[in-house]
Amino acid sequence: MNKDMPEGAMKKNNSNNGLVCFGASVTAQKFKTGYFKQLENSNCFGLFDTVSRVAFGGSHLDIAGYAFMEDVIKLKPKVCILDWHSTSMRKFSDDKLYCIIYSLVMNGCLPLWVFVPRTDTFSDLPKSYYQSKKSGVPFLDLIPHLDNFNKDSSIYLRDVVHTNLNGAKVYARLISQAISGLVDNFKVEFEKAQANLREVPNISPPTVVVFPRIVTRQFNAEHEFYHNGGLLEVFAECLVGPSLCFSEIRIYNKSVEVIKKIVNLADPWCYYNRVSVVQLVKMNLDLGHYTLSIQYFEGNPLADVHLRSIPENFIDDNDRCLEIKRLSYGSCKINN
Repeated sequence: MNKDMPEGAMKKNNSNNGLVCFGASVTAQKFKTGYFKQLENSNCFGLFDTVSRVAFGGSHLDIAGYAFMEDVIKLKPKVCILDWHSTSMRKFSDDKLYCIIYSLVMNGCLPLWVFVPRTDTFSDLPKSYYQSKKSGVPFLDLIPHLDNFNKDSSIYLRDVVHTNLNGAKVYARLISQAISGLVDNFKVEFEKAQANLREVPNISPPTVVVFPRIVTRQFNAEHEFYHNGGLLEVFAECLVGPSLCFSEIRIYNKSVEVIKKIVNLADPWCYYNRVSVVQLVKMNLDLGHYTLSIQYFEGNPLADVHLRSIPENFIDDNDRCLEIKRLSYGSCKINN
């Protein structure tokens, strides 16, 4: 997402006293069966001048959460809800988790983790639960407040993790209560979060560039960048679906090719078109100037994937492409 006012934003004046909900598909849920929509009717709504969301359905903290945290930071919120436990990822990157927390707090924002239960992890809490609980910022565990969830999750959920109407109302009420408590004691809670930060040199969000390109048989996409050395990760926000092509990723240092690989970005949900965040590169590189080249590669990437449904449209292989919206690249390796 890349909009002047993020999806779902409700603006009342020009102050930066805002609340941002940052997460995956539970935060992205539309209409009244999503907790975000139900926050409009909660007590905490009146505590902020703006209430908005930055959501990346189908992605994870280590991918979209890290790659596009800048979308949250530029909004300068007072409080940020973190919903990244709703995905199937059971363990976060410690470095990326800390980078997100550090970047938010250093920009005057108090993060609030919200642990959203899944029916497939209810009796076996993922490591990410303990990682975020120990991250030095407020943590809200919804499980103790969800009566009979372990006996009948359909009271709250319509599937493994997404809420029905009742679940959305309950989640919103619990989140609103937690937020109200944080706002009432904001100075104390924020100072606690600051005190729990450790000094880390050169930690910063990845670089994000608007990069509207369509990779086809005839056209490549290239971007020049500078890397400080060490681990490099490159992500793309792009359109995936039935018309997706294989991608050939190359990186050059001057005229020397340092990486060449074929990437299949298709997943089981590519029977329809949607925006997704994908990882293109993860490798160690020396300090220097580089050129990233994204090229078309022959074949049907969906043939290697078990789709959840029949594709919406028949696609001639000659028409396959990769439509890119933004790039994100950086290095997140913290020496503890």
